[in-house]
Amino acid sequence: EQVFGQIQEGLENGNQVQAKYDRVLGHPIFWSIKEGEGANGKILYGGRMDRFTLFPLIKKDYFAHSHTWELRGSDSYDYTIELIGYLPNEIASAKRIYVRNGIIERVVDVASGNAAMDYGYPTVEDIFSTIDKGLRTYFNVMEASYDDTF
Repeated sequence: EQVFGQIQEGLENGNQVQAKYDRVLGHPIFWSIKEGEGANGKILYGGRMDRFTLFPLIKKDYFAHSHTWELRGSDSYDYTIELIGYLPNEIASAKRIYVRNGIIERVVDVASGNAAMDYGYPTVEDIFSTIDKGLRTYFNVMEASYDDTF
């Protein structure tokens, strides 16, 4: 809201105002407020916003999907995980995780089909907990997508 206030103040004071807005969420992605004419105008303030995270939307998705998962009441399931980041291939490559009674029982390397070491891979509940922590502490960048079936 402060950025919108700066833009509004610039307009009310007769300053040169340039602004571009995100077409989906509506927030300013660039703004510049100048005093004076043309290229000689002095920039009073401005900025650029990217990697915007709208926590109320993420929270709404999180609560809806975590509730759906809870309603299923399943603490025994299998899933495949592939981690992203600067990790050794042994850890980051695709693994099939077998969870029984809320505990990881077995990890299998998808490519080879061989048993693999459990390097602390998360359960679905662990992933929801991490997302919840991110929402409560406002991680700088957070992306999550959910399977609508589960």
